[in-house]
Amino acid sequence: TPLAKDVIAVIGLPGAVRAELDVLFPFAAVRDGQSLGDLVRRRMGARVLDTLVAPVVLGIHSRHPDELKVDAVAPGLRKAITRTGSLSRAVLALRAAAPAGSAVAGIDGGIYRIIKALAADLQRRGVTVRTGARVAALVHGGVTLADGETLEADRVMLATPLTPQFAGEIVLATLVVDAPGLDAAPRGTGLLVAPGATGIRAKALTHATAKWPWLAQVAGAHRHVLRLSYNDAPEEGLEEIARTDAQRLLGVTIAAADVAGFARVTWHNRAVAGGWGAAPAGTTQVGESVAGTGLAAGIGFARRAAAELLAHRSD
Repeated sequence: TPLAKDVIAVIGLPGAVRAELDVLFPFAAVRDGQSLGDLVRRRMGARVLDTLVAPVVLGIHSRHPDELKVDAVAPGLRKAITRTGSLSRAVLALRAAAPAGSAVAGIDGGIYRIIKALAADLQRRGVTVRTGARVAALVHGGVTLADGETLEADRVMLATPLTPQFAGEIVLATLVVDAPGLDAAPRGTGLLVAPGATGIRAKALTHATAKWPWLAQVAGAHRHVLRLSYNDAPEEGLEEIARTDAQRLLGVTIAAADVAGFARVTWHNRAVAGGWGAAPAGTTQVGESVAGTGLAAGIGFARRAAAELLAHRSD
């Protein structure tokens, strides 16, 4: 709501007035393949894009909105704009249908449990599950493995690019801390950090034990799990950097002696560019590069892909 007091406090009155013009501009259909940045800039102005949208998108996708297609990161937004006639109304409609947090899903005990569960279910259905078999090439009617073996298939599903394109490296620093001051979850389940924030190197923080009740039960009283993400993290000293960032972001003192555990994990963030281009006929593409980031986006896309595969089989 552009002219709301909290919005004006962040983007200023001129930026808010410019954003309000969104509901007055003549409606134009969002182009297929249009970037999210271009859409927001045209409809609501640069202040909304740079101050409100970009920090969130950078925090989630590690890429600027100008580099991401609308459909890849905001499924349903184009149709909502067509239906409501403005970007702000479309966003309000989508948020009303899916309140904050409803698109965040997890599994008690951790997401990794889904792998064994799915494999076991497939095996019960008579499916052969092979792991550690590297695919060297896609060929007509199947795939060729690195050891030269060819597997025939009517359809091939790709969950990874033919030629990986990475948007960069993401380093996750996880702290396990004993800090009663965090029991009240002073920043809720976490926060995103705008680029250029003074004295903070992390781009985001997740208060995991506030976000996942099962994890809080496992951790025990006054023990908390914090996950901070970094685009540029040094090889040495990350634990201290993360601890300092965490206490500044959360407003709670976390001494070095309060840290009960630390872990560093590096991920290669795949470019979310709308697919892999010209994939061979008989290939179904799934995964982050076409579905967008996050479990909710991945599941929704996978369901559509499964429906298409079943329709192909019935044909």
